[in-house]
Amino acid sequence: MLQKIEKIYGIHIFSIQPIRDIYRLKTDQGKLCLKEIDYKLKKFLFIYYAMEHLINRGFHQLPAFVHTLTGDPYFSYNDRIFFISEWIDGRESDFKNPADLDLALITLAKMHRASIGFRPPSHVKVKSRLGIWPKRFHKRISDLKKFKEIALQKVEPSTFDKYYLKHVDKIIQEGEKALQLLEKSAYNELVKQAKKDGSFCHNDFVYHNVLIDDSIPAAYIIDFDYCRFDLRIYDIARLIRRIIKDKEFKEDLLDIILYSYNSEYPLLKEEYPVLAAFLQFPQRFWRIADRYYHQKCDWSDEKFHSHLKRAVRRYRYQRSLVKEILRYEKN
Repeated sequence: MLQKIEKIYGIHIFSIQPIRDIYRLKTDQGKLCLKEIDYKLKKFLFIYYAMEHLINRGFHQLPAFVHTLTGDPYFSYNDRIFFISEWIDGRESDFKNPADLDLALITLAKMHRASIGFRPPSHVKVKSRLGIWPKRFHKRISDLKKFKEIALQKVEPSTFDKYYLKHVDKIIQEGEKALQLLEKSAYNELVKQAKKDGSFCHNDFVYHNVLIDDSIPAAYIIDFDYCRFDLRIYDIARLIRRIIKDKEFKEDLLDIILYSYNSEYPLLKEEYPVLAAFLQFPQRFWRIADRYYHQKCDWSDEKFHSHLKRAVRRYRYQRSLVKEILRYEKN
C-alpha cells in the first residue's frame, strides 16, 4: 500500500508507525497522518466538506486534508478507504489544567463561529440532530420506565437491578424536569436560527481530541468523525458532563468554562436554559441502563453496578450546576 500512497500523492515515505487507530507517516513532505475510514463515503464527505469550510472561514487549528495528485481527499485500497491529513505535533490536553481548559474553550468557540454558513453539497449525506432533543428526551424517559418494569418483574433481581430501582423514580423526575425546561426554553427558535446559519458541532470535544502546542501556545481540534449540525450548546454541555468527576468539579470550574468560551463567542441569554436542560437530563444514568437492559453489553454485573453508582454520584454534582447556569441568563 505504501507504494500506492507514494504514487498517488507524489511523496516519498521513510517510515510508518501505528498509533491507536491511525498511522504516522514520515515523508519528504514532513509528518502526515494516515487513517482508514470505517464508515460510508457519503458520511466522510460531510466531514471533509465541514473541515474545508472551517479552513476557508479562517479556522486553521485542525489537521487539514492532504489531497492526491488528482485532487481527491481520499483513496481506496483493497475495497477499503483511507485519507491522509497533516500531522499535528502536540500533547493531549488536560482539562483539569485551567490553562489547557481555557485554551480549549476559546478554540472551540472559534470553531463554532467559523462553522457558520456551511452548506454541504447535495450528494453528501447530511448529519444533523437539530430539533431532535425534545423527542429524544421523551423517548429516553420512556426507556427508564420500561427498564423499571423489567427489573420489577425479575424473580431474582441482580445487585444492579436493586440499585437501579432505588434511584430510578428520582431520576425519571429529573428527566421530566429537564424535558419541561427544554420545552419552555427558546430551543425551537434557536434550532430555526441554527438551520438558517448553517452552523455545526464537533460532537466529541474531549481531552484526547484537543492537542496543545506549548511552544505557541495553541490548541488544535482533531477527529471530526462525529461532527454534525446541532446547537453549539451541545458541545459545551457534553464537555461539562465529561469532566464532572464527583468533588473534583470545583464550583469555579463552570465560571472558567463559560468565561473562556464567552470571551471569544458569547452565548445568548436564551441559550442558557437550553444548556441547563442538557445538564439536568440524566444522560449517563440512561446510557448505562440502556446498555444493561437493552443492548446487553458484555460487562459483568459488578462493572455495571459500579458504573451506575458513579453515574448517580456525578449526576448530583451535574444537577447542582443547573441553578448556576440559569443565573447567567439573568446577568
